[in-house]
Amino acid sequence: MLYWSRTGSFSDLILGSLLCAGWAIGGWLVVRSLFPLRRGERLTAGAAIGLLTFITASNLLVPWLGTPTAFWAASAVVLILGWGLYVQTRATRLPLRHDLSGWPALLGAAVVAVVFSLVLRGLGLFDDYLHLPLVATMARGNIPPRFYLDPDLHFAYHYGLQVFSASLVSVGGLFPWSGWDLGRGVAFGLTAGLAWLWMRRMTGSRLGGWLGSLLACLGGGTRWVLLAIPPAWLDRMTSGLDLQPTALMAGTRLSESLRGLLHFQGGGPVPFPFAFTNTNFSPLNYHLGSSGALPNATILVLLLLAGSRRLNLGSSAFLGVLLGGLALIAEHAFVPLCIGLSILCFEPGWRKPVPGTSKATSRHLWVILLVGMLLALVQGGYITQAASVFFSVCLRALSSVGLSFPGFAAPAVPSATGGHFLLGFGLRWPPALLSGHLGALSLFVPVQAAILLAELGPAIVLAPLASTYFFRRRRPGLWLLTSLAVAALSSLAIAFLFSYGVDRQTTRLSETALWIWLTLGFPIAWRGWQRWSFPRKLVGGLAYTATILGGIILLVVELSAISRPQFSYFIEYGDAKISRDYWDRIGPQDRVFDVLPERSVTLFGRSVYASTDVYLDTQTVLPEWANLRIDPQALLQAGYTYVYVDEKWWGELPPETRAALEEPCVDEVDILEFGAEGGVRRLLDLRACR
Repeated sequence: MLYWSRTGSFSDLILGSLLCAGWAIGGWLVVRSLFPLRRGERLTAGAAIGLLTFITASNLLVPWLGTPTAFWAASAVVLILGWGLYVQTRATRLPLRHDLSGWPALLGAAVVAVVFSLVLRGLGLFDDYLHLPLVATMARGNIPPRFYLDPDLHFAYHYGLQVFSASLVSVGGLFPWSGWDLGRGVAFGLTAGLAWLWMRRMTGSRLGGWLGSLLACLGGGTRWVLLAIPPAWLDRMTSGLDLQPTALMAGTRLSESLRGLLHFQGGGPVPFPFAFTNTNFSPLNYHLGSSGALPNATILVLLLLAGSRRLNLGSSAFLGVLLGGLALIAEHAFVPLCIGLSILCFEPGWRKPVPGTSKATSRHLWVILLVGMLLALVQGGYITQAASVFFSVCLRALSSVGLSFPGFAAPAVPSATGGHFLLGFGLRWPPALLSGHLGALSLFVPVQAAILLAELGPAIVLAPLASTYFFRRRRPGLWLLTSLAVAALSSLAIAFLFSYGVDRQTTRLSETALWIWLTLGFPIAWRGWQRWSFPRKLVGGLAYTATILGGIILLVVELSAISRPQFSYFIEYGDAKISRDYWDRIGPQDRVFDVLPERSVTLFGRSVYASTDVYLDTQTVLPEWANLRIDPQALLQAGYTYVYVDEKWWGELPPETRAALEEPCVDEVDILEFGAEGGVRRLLDLRACR
């Protein structure tokens, strides 16, 4: 119980459930009113729409109302919007009970969400040091977030999923780690349910729906095929590869790494096999950090809603809101999709007119695009911060040549805007695709091109199939499919041609492109299956199996983590007990000093001044943190009113420092001894030493 509930109160569980029920019911009513989906699709799609709209509304309301009021208001907004639209339109004229036929898909999504949340309970992987303190401070009202290790900086990040997790912490009484795990689990469960609905609709078959949803959730690259090459040959072939630190964890050479295991800090009882991990195309079940599977759920929701020709101003504006929400969840998917929509908005300029295109359809696409882009520019997150910096630079450039605009002052250009996430782009020449494990892989070097094809897997074969199919069938009812085909090509082209300050993050572009091609291409391949000869069917079956094999292996490893729960690699039992007892019991302006600053932020929800980057290295750590003396007066001068000490740090302190922290003015708020479970924890109050 200590893992999940911070308060241990059944009433908080009820309140969290009511909060979620509000936006889920509201989303369902929006679907019934604005979009003519099939009966079996409305419940699951409605829950997903409610969640996405709730995230957007919460993000806009928290700065005005604070938490938890804003979360309740956001849920109420979604519910009232859905009910108002339903009463006004009554679009389907069908009793509400008809939609209950979709309960199996919603139940399946819920089961997947629960199982995956239990998996995540046993894994503390992939930037927990970033996400847990971020969720903790957002639950305390830090939305749009400022950097939790330096509140003077904005945080240029895609934090949409973290908004949902923060609502579970604020209203449902969860810990930051349990809220984060449950949020990612819900996102993955909804993605699985939506993938099944989409694939069943497009294939017209239940079997096609099952196989397609498995492909969407478990499909990935096929690096493991390199195991078939003799190690000596492989080493000679790959002598020029720039193995990255993660690959070197498994071995010093590629042949050794492929047969090695990745022992991550915070991993489960069974380590991940390196050969079945891919950074250019990871299965969705391996998306354990960042935004999880929520970007994919957003794309699937848009696909389900946009299949209708019956767009009007209201439905177009609502699709624009969902598109803008994608910018808060995954800007790397939002920008390519906007590129695709922009091209369709100028459709008459293409080689030939689209059959059935009307001015009304063109206007609707413009509404979707403009609403989405406007929301992306003002709501916060990476794109908002990037636009702010661009605007600031332009104003300063104009001012330098004597042009000024009365009433407009150029804001200060943020430095790094929160933890190195707002960095510059550069041209990558010669073109290459970066692998987070193997370095840059060029198409112009035959060996690297072969390795790159293994990294991408058979999904790359669906690229020309999906692209040509939807380009040739450009019709109003397929506008999003065509836009996504363009977006996939744009994503891969950007990844090949441009580098980024944190270059490994460009792998998200290739992952987005390949997942889109799987999602669009599988239904096309399924429809042609009956006409294929036996050899082609055999090849297709082998390609399908190869694509999901890595995801299956990783899923088996992940399921083993259910048996060994953990808080996180930097959070232990004693920390969780302190957090439960003292969360929100210290003053809103008080700060807690901890040798691990991300730990104190996670446990108490209070930001600190320690670094301009998520990594506490010598280049980014703040001087006032690096040179801080550990004694009451120095800590108080630096703004710290509490000190949180674990057993290891206490044992490493010099005797004079320990003596300073034991002065009579230092109030020992709590000293907890947990033995083998978590050692000793001390929470010290320095305020009487002023």
